[in-house]
Amino acid sequence: MCSIDSSLVAVITFKSSNIYFIRVTNGRLVQDRALNLQHDCSGIAHHHRNLYITSGTALYQYSLDGTLLRKLYDDTTGLLKGSSCAVNHDGERIYVASNKSRDFQLVTLSRDGIVISKLTDRALFWVEQFPPGLHVTDSGQVLVCCQFSKIIFQIDRDGRMKLAEVVRSTNKEPLSVFFSKRTGSLIMGMSDNNNIKVFKAQ
Repeated sequence: MCSIDSSLVAVITFKSSNIYFIRVTNGRLVQDRALNLQHDCSGIAHHHRNLYITSGTALYQYSLDGTLLRKLYDDTTGLLKGSSCAVNHDGERIYVASNKSRDFQLVTLSRDGIVISKLTDRALFWVEQFPPGLHVTDSGQVLVCCQFSKIIFQIDRDGRMKLAEVVRSTNKEPLSVFFSKRTGSLIMGMSDNNNIKVFKAQ
């Protein structure tokens, strides 16, 4: 899921080719419209009226009306289908997180799809059917989590190294992560239940 504006989000269902736009109207969630793409989707991000979609080994750029603009990246050397993506605030960095030979891999791209760096880490292992959680904060911090690692890591802007453990969950398996600058809260979605955990930044 990704935010389009203050009242509209775009949602994909994993391993489906559909994108659903959901709007908040009078305090209720209402489906606005839907797009059907020519490939499965596993990750989605939005920046300046462009949608970035991961599908298997590839990263695509679309307009909001569903027009394919270009394929930005493709790595056919062993990536599985559980990939996700995120874009930083100024659009200069695009991140693709995936699973390569059972290791976590984060690929950092320029806005033109040029590879800036690749970070591989076995500590961030997860299974194919669940894409890794990936989020870029307003200040440019890259946050990642994977189901079996039970840790949310901060990674540097160029995707070259882990900087810190932000949260370690002892008995829960995080699937998604989001930081709200407005509330100063880290929000974590879980894989083993329907609860959302909220942490206050320190």
